[in-house]
Amino acid sequence: MSRSRTPRRPPPRAPSARFTATGRPKRRRHAFGWFSVALRIGLVLLLLLWGLILWHRLG
Repeated sequence: MSRSRTPRRPPPRAPSARFTATGRPKRRRHAFGWFSVALRIGLVLLLLLWGLILWHRLG
């Protein structure tokens, strides 16, 4: 069995494997993840507050 002397290199990775859709590396995923979670929580709280104000005005 003849084996080549050079070790087999892994196939080149696609650019999408290293970068997300926004172009940032996957390493900094949480830097924007926590912001989106906080934004959702703030939006839900704002809607709840608005609903309470309308309920008190109409009720």
